[in-house]
Amino acid sequence: MLEISRKDAIEALLLYYLLNLSVEDRGNELIGLGFDYFDEEKNEWDSKKVLSLKSTKRLKGRHAGYKYVTNKYLEIKILELYRVHVAVIGDVRTDGARCPCCGYLIASKLEPWSICPVCKWEYDADDEDKYSPANRATLKEYREEFERRKMENENDPLYVMYQK
Repeated sequence: MLEISRKDAIEALLLYYLLNLSVEDRGNELIGLGFDYFDEEKNEWDSKKVLSLKSTKRLKGRHAGYKYVTNKYLEIKILELYRVHVAVIGDVRTDGARCPCCGYLIASKLEPWSICPVCKWEYDADDEDKYSPANRATLKEYREEFERRKMENENDPLYVMYQK
């Protein structure tokens, strides 16, 4: 089995993401990152610049959520996308914020109205028994429903994506 670093695994996923966008979406993504790689004379994107390592480093900043995903999840995604078995090596960050609903480590800090990528709780309060209009339930009710869904779909890669 091939061993790769977390950094290389994340860059491989981001490169796959970029290459599988439509030409228009890829252009919009790059423009959003501050790149203007459109060659007016040829009427096309300069592919060498688009695929440069500099671009993937900027993309990594844009898709910073990868810094909290587990190595197991990176291995699953690389197998799924590239059909290669790898062992991802390197430490996963542990200095972040946990979702108040599911308890997964998901971000550097919780922002008001951010949505958990695991359970989909929209962060609006930590009060267990207060009704949340955004989530249409109390935190306690939503957590119970999440646990039920998780038990029904325990092999879903979503549940190995982040640290518990």
